[in-house]
Order: sequence, then structure tokens, then C-alpha cells
Amino acid sequence: MVKLTQLKLAANKLESLPSLTALVKLKSVREVASAQSGALSVLLTYMLQLDVSDNALTEVPELPPGLQSLVAHGNRITKFPSHVLSDKLAELDLSHNSITALSDSDIRSSASESKVEAVAGLTSLNLDGNGLSALPTAWTALAQIKVLSLRHNSLHPQHLPQSLFEDTALESLRLEGNSQGTWTQTALQALPGFAAFEARRLRRAQKALHGGVEVDRTLCGITAK
Repeated sequence: MVKLTQLKLAANKLESLPSLTALVKLKSVREVASAQSGALSVLLTYMLQLDVSDNALTEVPELPPGLQSLVAHGNRITKFPSHVLSDKLAELDLSHNSITALSDSDIRSSASESKVEAVAGLTSLNLDGNGLSALPTAWTALAQIKVLSLRHNSLHPQHLPQSLFEDTALESLRLEGNSQGTWTQTALQALPGFAAFEARRLRRAQKALHGGVEVDRTLCGITAK
């Protein structure tokens, strides 16, 4: 299996995975859809991408240290998997799980005491559809994040801390479909630190326009003024 670059296990109902740590040269693993309960018995060393979406997982196991992308949407995960965070992981999709709260300690890697060093690689995080009702107050741990999606949760505008806007590289934020409070563009623009994020968002939009890419005309998905 030295030359294997992709493994797809379709139509499964995986409830657990073992620690994935040692199969040479494997670049991508995709586990999708709904098998009988059981564990994936492969070991991975140089894997870059892992997709375990639409299964019945309640937690994420230890993963290869060089993993760059983890897609785990549509499972039954209840706690944010801090242990997967590293300077290598760039994309993390945990949408449509059951993670109802996110704390400052959750976004730190358990392997390091340094918040910035622990998760400096993460640039994209999707937490749509989790029922989230709490967010970290300090976001320096995710200083490199550029894309954050928090749609269809139970958040209030006041749950968005100043640190999220000022202590990160955030350029794209999606917030539509949250059920608490009044979500308007005016309410967002009045939040402390929002102006710093807005400046980055507009620069990104201008670059996209110059490149011929269609630009989202809403403000973080919010259309009400």
C-alpha cells in the first residue's frame, strides 16, 4: 500500500475510529455516508486529508500529525476536538454536529501551552448547525483564521467578542440563521472591533471583484439593515 494515495469507504455508519497514525504515502482518506458499527483499521503517517462526514461518530480519535484538512460534518460529536488542532491543520469542518458551546480552552491544542503556536495553521472553521450558544472570549489561539462559518446556531450578536475581530486574520464570517437576539447589519457594525474585520472583508471583496469573482452583497449573510 506504499503508493496508495486515496481510500474511500462509502455507505458507512461508523460509530468510532481508532487512532490513525502510520500508513506511508497515503495522501487522502475519504469516509462517507452511512456500515455497521465498527472501527477503521488503517494507520496513517503522511495523510493530508480526512473526510469522515455523515457517519455516527461521537468523538474524533488521535489523527496524523501532518493532517491539513478534516471534514467531520453530520456526525454526533458533542465536544470540540481540541486535540486535532496543530500548526499543520488548516481546514476543519464540524458542521451539523451537537457542539453547543465553545470555550477559550476548547480552541487550544492540548499538546501545547502556547495558544498561537498550538493552532496557528487553522485558517478555515465551519461550525454551522450545532446549536452553539457560547463562543470563546479570546481568539488569539486562532490568530490565522480567515474563514469562519457560524450559521444556524443559537447565537446572539453580543456573543461575538472583540478579540474575534481584532486578534485574528478573519476575512469571511457567516452568521445567518442564528436564533437569539436581533441580527441586523447595524447591530453588527456597532460591535466592538467589527470595523477592523470589515476593513479586511472589503479588501478581500475588492480583490475578488478584480478577479471577476461574484461577491456576496450581504454583511456576513445578514440582509436586514
